[in-house]
Amino acid sequence: MKSPESPPGRRPAVARPRRMDRLAALPLFFALGGRRAVVAGGNEAATWKAELLSAAGAAVEVWDSDPCAEMVALAADPPGGAVHLVRRSWTPESFAGAALVIGATGDEAEAARIFGAARACGVPVNVIDKPAY
Repeated sequence: MKSPESPPGRRPAVARPRRMDRLAALPLFFALGGRRAVVAGGNEAATWKAELLSAAGAAVEVWDSDPCAEMVALAADPPGGAVHLVRRSWTPESFAGAALVIGATGDEAEAARIFGAARACGVPVNVIDKPAY
């Protein structure tokens, strides 16, 4: 049996493989060389983020009244940009003019305050392990 021919001018579409699957989040890259980045919190998770920011060349400010030992060690020997410890709690003004803010807190209300304050300053913000922020 002969297969039906396509109408004149039409050809079967070639299936193109999908180039990408759905992402849970969009990975972004920030050029931070010489720019100020703020970390609100001084725990171990904050240390890892501060180290990444420093390695990217950012001038890192860590706002925490009692930073962990790892953060103190990082400030003494950063991989790139300086890590400056501000040994007091952050205020909304702490974020003004920053290129990026990272929040490091396990407290949901504190995470919301960090997020709101950074956004009010027009600064991109991420709160560690808090997908809503």
